[in-house]
Amino acid sequence: RAKVGLIGGLTLPLWDANGEGIATARVEREWARAALETEHEALLGRLAISTLRTESLERQRAHMEQTLVPLVDQQVRNATRLVQLGESSALVLVESLARAHQVQLDWISMRANLASAEHERAFLIGPAQRAPETATEEPIQ
Repeated sequence: RAKVGLIGGLTLPLWDANGEGIATARVEREWARAALETEHEALLGRLAISTLRTESLERQRAHMEQTLVPLVDQQVRNATRLVQLGESSALVLVESLARAHQVQLDWISMRANLASAEHERAFLIGPAQRAPETATEEPIQ
């Protein structure tokens, strides 16, 4: 900036061109950019965590459905057969039924957690972009 000096040591700006306003706007833009980048990184972190949680719960669901539930069902069938044959007490059957019930409760809880994780992931990803529904639609210009 050019300045002209006057008597008494006073200087007057020759051409200021709103330098202070421009500098303030630059600082505000930098703050907004930094806030946006910080929020973007936080959302990416939440998405990564949500994705890992969903994948983990999906593996847990598959393990329960393929391994644990059939084993508990087989245990209940075996206990029922033993009681019918008179080779075991009803207490064994009750214990088998209690375990089967707990596995079913755990499965329901895991499914609810999986649905919650999938919902959060879908929320973080956002709505999918759709193509125009008909060929007669023209893009907005």
